[in-house]
Amino acid sequence: MQIRAVRLGLMALCAYVVLFGGTIEGIINADLRLVSMILLTVLFVVWLAQRIIWRIPWQNSPIDPMVAAWVLAIGISWAANGLLSLRSMTGAWAEGLALLTLLIIADLVRRGVPQRWFYDATLGAGVLALLNTIQPLGYWFGGWFAYHDLGFPFMPDRPSSLLGNANTFGTLLIVVIPLAAVRIQQAQKLITRLLWSMYCAACIVVLFFTQSRGAWIGMGAGVSVIVFLTIRNTDSIRLARFTRPQLVIGGLIGVLLLFGVGAIGLRLVRPTDEGNERAAIYSIAFHAFLEHPLYGYGPDSFGLQLLEHQSIPPEPPHSHAHDVPLHIAAELGTLGLLAAALTVYLSLRALRQQWSGSADRIALIGACGALTAYAVHGIFDVTASQPAILLLGAWLLGATLGRTTSNARQQSVNWRILPIALLSAALLISGWASTLNYRIYTDGLAFAEQGHFAEAAAQIEHSAEGDPYSPVNLAAAGHMRGALAINGQPDQFPLAIRDYEKSLSIEPQNAWNWINLAALYKQNGRLDDAICASEKAVRYASLDTIIAVNRDLILGSAVKQNNGTSEYDALMLLVAAGQVDAARAQVQR
Repeated sequence: MQIRAVRLGLMALCAYVVLFGGTIEGIINADLRLVSMILLTVLFVVWLAQRIIWRIPWQNSPIDPMVAAWVLAIGISWAANGLLSLRSMTGAWAEGLALLTLLIIADLVRRGVPQRWFYDATLGAGVLALLNTIQPLGYWFGGWFAYHDLGFPFMPDRPSSLLGNANTFGTLLIVVIPLAAVRIQQAQKLITRLLWSMYCAACIVVLFFTQSRGAWIGMGAGVSVIVFLTIRNTDSIRLARFTRPQLVIGGLIGVLLLFGVGAIGLRLVRPTDEGNERAAIYSIAFHAFLEHPLYGYGPDSFGLQLLEHQSIPPEPPHSHAHDVPLHIAAELGTLGLLAAALTVYLSLRALRQQWSGSADRIALIGACGALTAYAVHGIFDVTASQPAILLLGAWLLGATLGRTTSNARQQSVNWRILPIALLSAALLISGWASTLNYRIYTDGLAFAEQGHFAEAAAQIEHSAEGDPYSPVNLAAAGHMRGALAINGQPDQFPLAIRDYEKSLSIEPQNAWNWINLAALYKQNGRLDDAICASEKAVRYASLDTIIAVNRDLILGSAVKQNNGTSEYDALMLLVAAGQVDAARAQVQR
């Protein structure tokens, strides 16, 4: 009964992380964040207390140097970038949590928890994610046929389950498909094989409708690895009735079919000019690496590089470079790339060691396919920027490599557990501080929804004091005070301006905050500052028409105030003709 309870507990934990706690909703929902912190605290305290009280010796494994390399790369980058990294504390916290999860799961596997339980937990989360797509897919087909009959072009929304994004959902699917596929071979009963086959088929169908081309390619790579390892293990999985050439040809046909589906999607399902956008993002990441080649710009800093070099808006903001190696290079520099290379090398060496001594090669084949698909998808997208997918990767890697130990003798618990305990304590303390402070922020937003802007501004400013490097909190407070100022409380203008200026001192590339600040300057009679702020907004969002129109209105107000209506009309004619430089020169005169 206790064993069954532990197994079900692991499944519930994985389902919560992948579907709720680590998703976008789990980040922005204050109640879910609180539940996550309570859960993390209980799990880490119980695990550490058990090891310390029972004095369980620590076994060296390939996981240890991996984690040490990443901690070193993240720590040096964070320290070297100073204030710039302090504003991205959340990203570094998520990375630290994933590393700690990797350590703990590998430790549990070494101490006897079956690897299969962790794979079962992942498959259970996949079932719940699939169930959540039934209604969206129903709308997908209903809308397609309804609009097709009317002759209108129609492209339905891509299913994303509770993960909130079709690409991240695709990552989950390409992880669970290999894990489920090997269960078909392991199953002893026909009904069990049929159920696993239906599960795989459902995942493949939904994967196609996600239109995640990176996930399709990742799945093709995962299938290739499964086919190759299956051929290597032919005698033990009862495929002796097929010759090796037949297996090779069949595997190649399967891989070609998967890539064919991807090609059809590229050409027919989702024709876009996304390739040009990706190329621009890749270029920005590469130049960021060249500027800081040793330690990068710091954890979770790539969004700032995009704000600097892309017109956002109208381009959507991104927090990642759509390519894991480039993303690591931009944020952590050469140290991060070395940590990634060490991770790949140690993983391959550990898998090779497990292959030679594994009693359950079929499960190992599925895990290798899942890890390959996960890694290859990372070449085309950084879905691990979402904590749920980052933790999923740590979960899978820890479970798969946990059995591998080095030849070094076991270490006593005294010194090896100390850095892990310190990492756990730092994560828990900072996590609780951030969670409680975020609740103050959400309470302020609740006041604003009720129309109590003064209380909202005070609450959000209190939150900003607890997190002084968060530009979002300060900009939100400025927005609330600006609303008060425009609605009859002019004494709020200086406070609103102060909050926006503080926000822009942390994130100077935010075009929306610049244009909002320009509007506040204008309302407060500071036209010169308003013109300067609006020009900066256009600099960072040069292709956005809304920001350009607001800048033109501020220019026009300055001319109208100084030179009268006729000059204003002349200025508007210049703006309408696209002669913005001439209009600016007229304002300056």
